Amino acid sequence: MYHLPITSIRVFVALAGLFGVLWGPWWLTAAAIVLLSARFRAWEALLLGLLTDLTWLPAVSLFQPVPFFTLGAIAVIWAFEPIRSKFLLRT
Repeated sequence: MYHLPITSIRVFVALAGLFGVLWGPWWLTAAAIVLLSARFRAWEALLLGLLTDLTWLPAVSLFQPVPFFTLGAIAVIWAFEPIRSKFLLRT
C-alpha cells in the first residue's frame, strides 16, 4: 500500500488553508491551522492566520480591528505544544 510522505500531507493541508483564505469558507482555514499545529511546529499556521487577517480585516475603521485569526493561531500552537511533544514522535 502506498503511503504519502508526511511532508506531502503538510503541504496539502497548508494549501487547503490557503484556499480557505482566498476563496473558501473561514472554517477551512481554521481547520487547517488546528490540523497543522496538532501535528507539526507549524509556522504555516501563523502565516495562514496573518494572511487571513490582512485579507479580510478592514483597512480603515473607527476602532482598530482585532486580528482574531493571528491571535487564534498563536493560541492553538501554544496549546498543542505540550500535547505534541508528549504524544507524537519528533519529526
